[in-house]
Amino acid sequence: YIGHAQSKAHVFRDSYGYGGGTADYCVYMAAGSFSWYGGMCLGHDQYDFRMGTPDAQVTINGVLSESSNGFVKVDGVTSAPMPISIIGSSWNSAATADNNFINVQAPGPLTLIGNKFLSSHATNYPGILMSSSKGVGFTSKGNTFLWSDKWVGDYRIYQITASTPSEIQTDISGNVCVDNTAG
Repeated sequence: YIGHAQSKAHVFRDSYGYGGGTADYCVYMAAGSFSWYGGMCLGHDQYDFRMGTPDAQVTINGVLSESSNGFVKVDGVTSAPMPISIIGSSWNSAATADNNFINVQAPGPLTLIGNKFLSSHATNYPGILMSSSKGVGFTSKGNTFLWSDKWVGDYRIYQITASTPSEIQTDISGNVCVDNTAG
């Protein structure tokens, strides 16, 4: 638990967080900042990483997440900037009830580079939700999305919204979406 705005620059290297179906989060940051390099998060009931008050840069790099219901959540709809970078990580699970394995209620910028996201859920197709009461900055480059069931209906991986749509800035390129169903 990181709970004070002056509690910054926490670094987790090759750490391991096991929820075992009894813990909601691997890291819960009410305020402050952290960086996580390598390691694993496993079996969290909600999200591996949950953040409250936007404060400073958060970096998640090289994390392997298995069997957690969500990967990253930022609470509340706020206009305060909160730069989040997720690089070279892997998330493999079903999704939370709202189907968003990444749910950021802040303007970001949120940067996803070279990640692999795999859903083994048969009917829910997890996505990325980003919303803010001001503008939004979102980058997604070189990510792979593998779902283990057929793409159906009007499904969208990215759902990016802002009170002023003209203030949405996105850079989405080089991503791959794959139906991982045999046959």
